Amino acid sequence: MQLIITEKNDAAAKIAKILATGAVKQESFLRVPYYMLTDREGEPTGVIGLKGHVLRVEFPEEYADWRKVEPSDLISAPLVKGVTAKSVVKAVKKLAAEAESLVIATDYDREGELIGLEALEIAAEANPRLERYVRRARFSALTEGDILRAFAQLDHLSHPLAHAGEARQDIDLIWGATLTRFVSLSARRL
Repeated sequence: MQLIITEKNDAAAKIAKILATGAVKQESFLRVPYYMLTDREGEPTGVIGLKGHVLRVEFPEEYADWRKVEPSDLISAPLVKGVTAKSVVKAVKKLAAEAESLVIATDYDREGELIGLEALEIAAEANPRLERYVRRARFSALTEGDILRAFAQLDHLSHPLAHAGEARQDIDLIWGATLTRFVSLSARRL
């Protein structure tokens, strides 16, 4: 089975409809919808949509108490990834365990590339072989023409673009949390 992962469920439904040669069967796991079909090349295919970022970057628990951690300590604190949508992650892993190949079909931008890399990491936890059989569908619009063209010209995931998205996410967290704590604690001292 080929597994296609999109950024959102509405994209998954539309892509499934475009790629299917016959009926699309909607199923669900833990209330997370996914779509089963046979694609235009006769390959059994599953399509699942995420809910945007299903992983979030955060500080470890020991940095949560504002009274014990100086704001400046957050700048060099380690970061960890946490799951934002556990049921979606479990559904992706369920489908990935059965998959022989993976297509990332997230938005064609820095955030989409990062979400795609996160999806690959989740899928590879259930099925490490998928790291060797991952491709990227790049499209600008959810139109039949764009989708068919993207799936006819599958590419590689851009790790540099995904890492740029990850850097932006890290910077937002580090400086946002540091400045928020600094201003909040300073205001209390007045």
